[in-house]
Amino acid sequence: MKTRPEQFAQQFARLVATFMPVDKDPRQTARRCQEYHEALADIPPQVLPKVVSRAIQNCKWFPSPAELREIWLSSPYGPAPETTPPSDATAHEAHLTRSRAAWARFLALPDQKRSEITAAAKKQIAYDKLKQVLGAKHAEFLLKQYLMSRAIHLV
Repeated sequence: MKTRPEQFAQQFARLVATFMPVDKDPRQTARRCQEYHEALADIPPQVLPKVVSRAIQNCKWFPSPAELREIWLSSPYGPAPETTPPSDATAHEAHLTRSRAAWARFLALPDQKRSEITAAAKKQIAYDKLKQVLGAKHAEFLLKQYLMSRAIHLV
């Protein structure tokens, strides 16, 4: 859930009241609030007051969006672990698991079905190589010609 602009403006006002002198231009403050909101809209609205409180407690100067994000990410109320992208090793392990499962299913098939799948896979590999060498348009044309010649021989 993203933070709405009015929710963010309320918390931004706390930062302005704490860190900025009173004589600043309100139009500049409004623009800055909008820019901060665009950079930090993914912080959940129920967590934003906690992030701002922690920034008020720990920052010497007006915090940048990067500092606020760092506070959020390093806090116990940061994003859930499942929202972070998996590492390359995790993705590779998942791919290996899927491949092993597919291989086990293939081996469990009867011999006739395995040979049919193997023949289809060989045809697909040959077609992919043809596409790579000649381009998709020419490969499709040759495939149609081949299928038509096979249909004529079958009649």
